[in-house]
Amino acid sequence: MDVDVGQIQRIIITFLVTKGIVSAEIYHRLSAVFKSDTLSHSRLFEWCAHFRSSRQSVNDDVQAAASVGKVLPALSETPRELFS
Repeated sequence: MDVDVGQIQRIIITFLVTKGIVSAEIYHRLSAVFKSDTLSHSRLFEWCAHFRSSRQSVNDDVQAAASVGKVLPALSETPRELFS
C-alpha cells in the first residue's frame, strides 16, 4: 500500500491550523520533516486557508478525480486476468 505523502501533510496541516500555528511556521515545520517532498509553499498556504475556512476533508479533490480515470480501466482488465 502506497502512502500518500501529500495527504499525510494535509492531516498535519489541519492539526496545526486548529492549534493556531501560522502558515509560514507550518511550512517551516513540514520542510524540516519532509524535505524535498514538502508541498509547495503556495499549495501549503492554500490548504491552510481551506482549513481555516472550516474545510474538514484532507482529500485532494483534483487528485481523487484523476485517480478515478486510472483505476477504472484497471478494474475492467481484472476479470479477464482472473479467468484466463
